[in-house]
Amino acid sequence: MNYHSVCRGGGIDSHYQCEVTVLNSIIWGNTPDELAGDISATYSNVMGGWEGAGNIGADPNFVNAEGWDYHLNWHSDCIDMGDPSYLGWFGTKDLDGEERLFGALVDMGADEVGPKQADFTRDGRIDVADFGVLSESWQTSIGEENWYVLSDLSGDFVVDANDLEALVEDWMWTFN
Repeated sequence: MNYHSVCRGGGIDSHYQCEVTVLNSIIWGNTPDELAGDISATYSNVMGGWEGAGNIGADPNFVNAEGWDYHLNWHSDCIDMGDPSYLGWFGTKDLDGEERLFGALVDMGADEVGPKQADFTRDGRIDVADFGVLSESWQTSIGEENWYVLSDLSGDFVVDANDLEALVEDWMWTFN
């Protein structure tokens, strides 16, 4: 008698009579060997789509997945799309050690994006520290040294006056 069963995918590997539940996650770019067992997902972004409440199948728009940077770009469909019943368990942090609930709803995936794009330091204020981040990548474009994708507030792949204007529009903003 064989009691061994395997749930094996690119991002999921579980043994024996497995029952896997995925919540507020992103499963993208995985290549499964086989898929067996009981896998459920809710409020998650699953490549190719997956049946379940709140699931989507949209490109997560990572900053640079090829370079292992799984932060979400500001225009990601995963922002504020997590489980609406999630209240942010005490002490729960994202991959950067920041608060796990920083918007209307928790984000899908391991990165929680703050409510304002120009808050580069994600400290709940837009001030001189954020200006410093923008200035370090000033006049750079994608692929150049000092390029920082989050400084590209206008989304045109160059850090320039358009991005400075966006930062100034939110200058001295404070998260309540």
